[in-house]
Amino acid sequence: MSNPYPPGPEGQPQHPYGSQPPAGGAWDSAPQQPQQPPQAPQQPQQGGYQQPPMSPGSGYQPTSASMPPSSPGSGYQPSAGQPSAGQPPSNQPSADQYGAQPGYGGQGYGGQQGYGGQAAGYSAQEPGYGPAPGGGQFGGGGDQGGGQFGGQPPKKGPNKVVIGTIIGVVVLALIGGIGGFFLYKKNQEEKEYARQVETAGQTVQGFFDALVAGDPSKALSFSSEPASGPLVDPEVYKAAAEAAPVSNVTVGEATVVQDDDKNFVSASVESSWSIDGQDMTKTWSLSKSGDDWKLDTVTGSVTLADSSLDIVINGATVEPGTYEALPGKYAVTTGVDAIVYKSDSFTVTGPGEEISWLADASISDDAKKKILDNVKGSLDSCMSQDDIMNEACPNRFNVDPGFTIDKKTVEFGMASDPWKDAKIIHLEGDQFAVEATFHFTLKAVATKDKKKYNITGSGKDGKVWRAISSLDDSKVTWQFVKNA
Repeated sequence: MSNPYPPGPEGQPQHPYGSQPPAGGAWDSAPQQPQQPPQAPQQPQQGGYQQPPMSPGSGYQPTSASMPPSSPGSGYQPSAGQPSAGQPPSNQPSADQYGAQPGYGGQGYGGQQGYGGQAAGYSAQEPGYGPAPGGGQFGGGGDQGGGQFGGQPPKKGPNKVVIGTIIGVVVLALIGGIGGFFLYKKNQEEKEYARQVETAGQTVQGFFDALVAGDPSKALSFSSEPASGPLVDPEVYKAAAEAAPVSNVTVGEATVVQDDDKNFVSASVESSWSIDGQDMTKTWSLSKSGDDWKLDTVTGSVTLADSSLDIVINGATVEPGTYEALPGKYAVTTGVDAIVYKSDSFTVTGPGEEISWLADASISDDAKKKILDNVKGSLDSCMSQDDIMNEACPNRFNVDPGFTIDKKTVEFGMASDPWKDAKIIHLEGDQFAVEATFHFTLKAVATKDKKKYNITGSGKDGKVWRAISSLDDSKVTWQFVKNA
């Protein structure tokens, strides 16, 4: 390989990098890069080798690429501080000259002054340039000090204290967030529990309020079991609620039950009330229906027995059978003024109560008096007449053929009081019948073949007669029933 340096005076060899140029002399041209392979620089003990700082005016500033020769016509223009033509350029170091070894004269690299007091190197360029000749890489140059050879210095690792602090803050935040979430969840659960307790109690109270208002539809809306029938008709129940209003209502705090999934499934509520002179208590059972609480049973059961008369409850005619009824007092009539049921009302005191009603109709005292007056009046008329064979009367006697009764001598009587065992029977509408056993007597004078005979009737054989009459008409019809 040819020597890149021109021969010195008197045949002296070229000077290595770092030696002084001959007096008054100058380098003919820029030195070429040595061809020998680069050797890795020795690593310093603290984060890589740091180039020794350059003294002012040393002139050497490494660049990221090999410097083009400053030959005429190359198009390269030197930057400020570069040597112009005829001035000696700075020598390029080889890999074995630059590194851990000190330069000539015992000085570190970059400690020598450039020729003529001027910086012989190129101007500093931005850090991060490409590899320098010989395989080395120079760090930032200029007056900041020497560059770094052998690559960028390794970055310091994250501060463990900072990381630990951050992790601790995050963990505390997570713990606080989770704790806060569970506290919030618990608070919400407690609020929901209190709300469910309140709404369960409000359901019971709402039911009683509807009873007091006489509103069966509203009362039944609080129940999970639908109810229908003539006794829960609005008009029917309104009269029942007015006849025996619910009063003195107290509602206790509800006890609610949740399943394993925290769903509210059931509740119980203690309550008390008064109705028709009776004090009542009940533990209500409630179940969940969506977001609402529902009472299980709110009605009683009423069975109406058969009757030949109409069964009229609070103005509504009801057929015999079993029906549901809300708490209240229900009036029962026959629909006929003269006839009343002995059980003229029944009271449902609370849910679940079972009532059996019997159809025990009877004639009112006024009706009895009216009917009996009609029948007695008719009988009195029959007893005062002189015809012993009158078809319209019960006091009839048969006389043997050939006898003629002297009507002026006819006298009727009764051997016993027929009214003590008389029965008043309702036939239909306002028609009634009075059944009684009569023992009539007769005294009369009869003539046969111009001879007179005394005719008597002892009344030994009684006869059962039925006298039919109505409240609006005093007319009486007599019907023979049987011999007594």
